[in-house]
Amino acid sequence: MRDVPPAAIEGTRICSRALVSLGLMAFACTSAIAEQVPLPARPPDLAAPAPDTTPSQPNADDNDALRAQVLAIRHVIGEALPPITDKGGCGIEAPLRLDAIMLADGAKVTLSPPVVMRASLASAVADWVRDDLAPAVAKGDQLASIEGTGGYQCRSRDSIAGAKLSEHAIGNALDLHALRTEQGKLFVIAPSKDDSDDVRSFRALMKKTACVRFSTVLGPGADLYHQEHLHIDLAVRRNGMHLCQWTWQDAEAPAPAKR
Repeated sequence: MRDVPPAAIEGTRICSRALVSLGLMAFACTSAIAEQVPLPARPPDLAAPAPDTTPSQPNADDNDALRAQVLAIRHVIGEALPPITDKGGCGIEAPLRLDAIMLADGAKVTLSPPVVMRASLASAVADWVRDDLAPAVAKGDQLASIEGTGGYQCRSRDSIAGAKLSEHAIGNALDLHALRTEQGKLFVIAPSKDDSDDVRSFRALMKKTACVRFSTVLGPGADLYHQEHLHIDLAVRRNGMHLCQWTWQDAEAPAPAKR
């Protein structure tokens, strides 16, 4: 075997060190570029993927008998309507037009405009208003109306072509924009930097109680379609799972009221 001249060995070492240096420089440059170029922000609608929310099937118990029972209790004021049958699976077997909710003291909380829905949903909304929301209004005032409401509508979710059937299409959902008291106090669903402490507190109470009573709660922060209103429904899901997506800055911990 021939001896390799020392000069050749030294030349090889120099070349190896140069290649290593070039590799390190290339890695450093690549890292620097990666740090300077931010990744695109994830769209809000993809930030928190919703679980499977297959539309509910009409409840066999949501029939004429249940509707008659809900109206007889007189927690709701409304009218029984003929069955609704629309194309594409839309419809309600025993629809009820909900005009108002009767409070324990006999006062009425009107829905503006009146909405058509299943009797089971009307009963759940009445319990929510009577037991959770109305008692939270300041003493000397009283809840008077729920405004910007929407109920039955034959359409897909968020009115997107090709999407699954909306719970609105089977009378199982309610939308609302605000609540108003007799003295004109307005509790708007969409948050504002000018909201008072009692408005933020009331909104936080609405979220806390709605997420217990209803299987779906979508409000500001859920996606681009619910920035101005609240959606509640009684969708049936596997394992009784609830979907509660409604967020806003500082709503959960409002500043203490000034004395």
